[in-house]
Amino acid sequence: MIFYHFTNDMRFKSIKENLVAVANHLKYGNWNHPSQSLAQAKNGWYPVYLFYFGLYKGAHNVDLILTGKWNYVLGEFIKKLQFPNPKADKQNYYELEVQNQQQIAPLRILVKLLFYSYEFKDNVGITKQEFKNYILGSDSTAIQGISIGDLHDAIKSTPNVDFFNTNVNVSGGDSNRFTNQLLGVIEPLDYIEIDSDTIRLSFTDITTEDKAILFDIITYDEYWIVDTTLSRQDLEMSYKEYIQSPELVDWSGEEIEEYGTDEYDFVDRAEVGMNTLLYGVPGAGKSYTIEHEYMQKDSPRERLVFHPDYTYSDFVGQILPVVNEDKNGNKNVNYRFTPGPFTTILKDAYTNPMVEHFLIIEEINRGNAPAIFGEIFQLLDRKTEIDLSNDDGFPLHTSEYEISNTDVAEYVYGDKRHKIRIPANLSIIGTMNTSDQNVFTLDTAFQRRWDMRLIENEFKSDDDGLANTKILDTSVTWKKFCTSINDIILDKNVRMTSSEDKRLGTHFIHISDLQPTGTDERHKRLFPEKVIKYLWDDAFKFTREEIFDVAKFNSLEKVIRTFIDSKNDDKFNIFSASLKDILLDNKVTPGTQD
Repeated sequence: MIFYHFTNDMRFKSIKENLVAVANHLKYGNWNHPSQSLAQAKNGWYPVYLFYFGLYKGAHNVDLILTGKWNYVLGEFIKKLQFPNPKADKQNYYELEVQNQQQIAPLRILVKLLFYSYEFKDNVGITKQEFKNYILGSDSTAIQGISIGDLHDAIKSTPNVDFFNTNVNVSGGDSNRFTNQLLGVIEPLDYIEIDSDTIRLSFTDITTEDKAILFDIITYDEYWIVDTTLSRQDLEMSYKEYIQSPELVDWSGEEIEEYGTDEYDFVDRAEVGMNTLLYGVPGAGKSYTIEHEYMQKDSPRERLVFHPDYTYSDFVGQILPVVNEDKNGNKNVNYRFTPGPFTTILKDAYTNPMVEHFLIIEEINRGNAPAIFGEIFQLLDRKTEIDLSNDDGFPLHTSEYEISNTDVAEYVYGDKRHKIRIPANLSIIGTMNTSDQNVFTLDTAFQRRWDMRLIENEFKSDDDGLANTKILDTSVTWKKFCTSINDIILDKNVRMTSSEDKRLGTHFIHISDLQPTGTDERHKRLFPEKVIKYLWDDAFKFTREEIFDVAKFNSLEKVIRTFIDSKNDDKFNIFSASLKDILLDNKVTPGTQD
């Protein structure tokens, strides 16, 4: 009897997406899967992938996946998946496989048969049923061992013999699912063709890289050695280390050096990059939107704020003196390129091609943005194309525009001559207030290179209770106060200029400003110093009588002191009678408004 234990949860139809999701989570703690939450995955296929693809923190296979070399990891699985293997199973089939002296790498045997068929038998291929009966179900294959030529002859000379159902026990009992899960792993590969029921090799679109992987599989004859003295946990780690992919190999089968930095030009890259500019009134929730709609909590990012003194050198990088001390205590000064946030995130995104990276620029129009970007301005007009005409057939992600900068190129690419492009997995997101106090305006040529998005100034259901939080000891909620003020600002009968920009943002303040933890003078001042001062000094600077009782309170000092010292709803006595009535839901008698 032959025994097999294998997962029933390989999810091979989305195997590439699953590999990338697990690798991202291991490397960065970042979960990004198109259809499954982390909890769902961990209750299903996630641990399966950890074991069978040798994935753990620091594993070589993780880095291969994240640099677009997932096909190497899949090739290693085909080459090395064997029975027995120490994956935990409820029926302890691992022990039965060891006792049975089985030693079979079924997918490796299949690929060798396919190559034999391609070279010597007109590529007639192997049917799924033949794989099931003659590779998985035959004693001579699974236990005794048989040459590939003899096995091929045995398959074709005595077809339709059902060895599997006679000879095989599968942990879990579903033999068809076991077979389909094994075969499903090879479906995404370009060098395997499954036509109806027949499996063949295909060299139609095969790359040099895949030729190397295929050559490695068909020339490999080793097995993971069972060490019965080890615990199951140590056995599993031993197998996961064994399943690691080797260094890259070329078609001749000779090892070559690990790919250099510039080879990231030729790997698969996540096509997710964008230039997006979020604009709206101060406090509308622009930064909140970035964190909750554009990024995940652990997404790699660089965040900076533009201001009038911010320069191109701050943004991109500059040559700075560095003091070094030798072993004798002598100090000397060298000058070295120190990267800015743009160059830092550019390198991170370039060398981690399947992970979306973010450059967040807050207050982008408070600095001279065109001057800060300099020649990088040209790269913002990016159009990503995929060039499949190169010799290796790799996708080559190029931009319509590129620039030269030897310092940046050497830092990012390790080559001063390398042209600089914004990679397709780097998103640049800026925020801009529409207030008339901005230091610089953004010209049309700059703005057209961004996807503009207005962040509407409205309360949302997921604001963590901010909207319905009451102002200090009053009966008025922040939402009531904010919308009442904004309605007055937008009222066409109110004499204001640039009124839309003067509105209170829904996130203009924090809950801690509305309900401070302390009761001393400092805490009592949080709300009036931020909100009341803004209304007096800015929004209604020239029309204070529209909302304030200026007859009684003719200075900001009196307004704030009265607000602080008053109890409950008397705090709103600083306002005009009409606004106070609105805030407190009092009826306003026609003709009595001031």
